[in-house]
Amino acid sequence: MPGQPRHVRHYHMPNAGGSSRVEASGSIAAGLRYVCAHGVRDDRLLNQCHETVSQPADAGAAGGHILATEAIAFAQVLVNVTNARKVLQADGRSGYGSLGLARALGSSGQLTVVETDAAVAQRTRSALATEEHSLSCKIEVVAVAEDRSESQAIRDLSPAQYDMVSLTAAAADATSRNALFEAGLALLRPGGLMLLHDTLLPDDGTHDSTQMRQFHEKLRADEGRLVCLCMLAIGTQGLMAVVKSYHRPPPAVSRPHALCRSVVQENEGDGVGTAAAAAAA
Repeated sequence: MPGQPRHVRHYHMPNAGGSSRVEASGSIAAGLRYVCAHGVRDDRLLNQCHETVSQPADAGAAGGHILATEAIAFAQVLVNVTNARKVLQADGRSGYGSLGLARALGSSGQLTVVETDAAVAQRTRSALATEEHSLSCKIEVVAVAEDRSESQAIRDLSPAQYDMVSLTAAAADATSRNALFEAGLALLRPGGLMLLHDTLLPDDGTHDSTQMRQFHEKLRADEGRLVCLCMLAIGTQGLMAVVKSYHRPPPAVSRPHALCRSVVQENEGDGVGTAAAAAAA
């Protein structure tokens, strides 16, 4: 209302000309609440899981991070639209996002969940096992050893085999974030979809927001490996969707074959055609 102070947060949103400084005020927050209340289908199982992992003790154990309801709903839409059958969820930190993806996958689907916290991994197994009767996809939960990083654990999985990879960009530092992205991209098949949660940080001039902006610019400039990308203001900290290029890079050639070298040398000397030179050899 007029005369009342507005609580405003600023964000950097990438666009064709660079980035735009966007304000999110009380009216936008009200709009987001409306979306949560009326724009997402009510799911009893997900609601129960959300209530469980939202308890103070559990939230502390999980780092206080729970994927937003509308982010999970959007991921479910994408699973169905892309007909994804093999999906990776890394560091969901609650089991809530994993359950949402498992609900969207059909009987031919396969969900792999990678968790860095052993306690959270066990809780995820319990949440998925409790609803096993309503889940028809194959599910595997992998707990990362304490002496290994999440990106290292992901690299152990089969490359270029996944239709969709869901990661969080809220890494501790830029190096970890980039390593996680590269590991996830390697798992995607050509044309596969990656969802990066927590990519929208306040433009408050902090080191974290600067690093996140640099991460955005890196993805925007990577036209060779990413065919398209889009950031959406979904949830509390946004979601970025990127599509891996359909083209495989050409194999590296260390040095030409001996026959190729002899053909090239003959052609350079007397102008004989490649086929004739090869036949004469």
